[in-house]
Amino acid sequence: MIGIVRGGGNGTRLYPSTKAVNKHFFPVYDKPAIYYPISLLIQAGITDIIFRVNFRDQQTYRDLLGDGSRFGVSIRYQEETETVTIPGTLMECRALIGTQPAAVALGDNVFIGENLRQRLRGAVERFYENGGASVFCKAVEDPREFGVVEYDADGRILSLESKPRNPRSNYAVTGLFFFDETMFETIERTKPSEDGSVNFAEMLRQYLREGRLHSEILDDGVQWFDTGTPERLFQASAAVRDFQNSHASCAGSIEEAAFDCGRIDRNRLLELSAELHPTAYAEYLARRAEQSL
Repeated sequence: MIGIVRGGGNGTRLYPSTKAVNKHFFPVYDKPAIYYPISLLIQAGITDIIFRVNFRDQQTYRDLLGDGSRFGVSIRYQEETETVTIPGTLMECRALIGTQPAAVALGDNVFIGENLRQRLRGAVERFYENGGASVFCKAVEDPREFGVVEYDADGRILSLESKPRNPRSNYAVTGLFFFDETMFETIERTKPSEDGSVNFAEMLRQYLREGRLHSEILDDGVQWFDTGTPERLFQASAAVRDFQNSHASCAGSIEEAAFDCGRIDRNRLLELSAELHPTAYAEYLARRAEQSL
């Protein structure tokens, strides 16, 4: 499975801060926001990642992440000339995706939780068994700003709406999606909007009409944040701080995810830690390396 991270956009909900700086570089507690979706994909077993980035930010991304080899993965960059829907992103990445399934992660979404790696690997296994598309959903207090999934008594998806005024459930669609190798044919079967683009919610409803839309419900052990507003960005930072202070793990760490998944060894983890000295984050990575002896 190939990974796609959407790291472009204009971040208008965070103006004026994003007038000069891409929101994905903003810190979520002790690391850039973009670290979180990358670590998520690595924990899911994905090692080939395509980055969709704005022209102005390409060099900054390269300075931060390089080609991914320092973390034992491959990162390729594709310029996003204008903000497009997720179906548009998939179509523009078609030549790079080929016949592989794809996981799409939104660059400003943060997932925090214990045993996240095991949860993700289980979701990947179920995806390969079921095929089609998988959406990750989370119960929230006010789902009106998100896509909303309605379930029947057996947990099957009944409907999916985008930002409904009167939601049929409190289950919001989060920023992680799996699509099988039929994604392009599914997009082509989806009725386009008046402007000719394919709406993402309509694409998911096409999967639903064909009986091929599945979901992974994130329980109370996983927290999720869309950090696209100042308040949510603050909440996510506080949640990461609280999680790391109470658990012997680090949320959203690319280095730790790569180490735990066997992409890098202890010596490489120590080298990456040294590059970040002197910070508490570097000290944590060094301790993880020493604990592995």
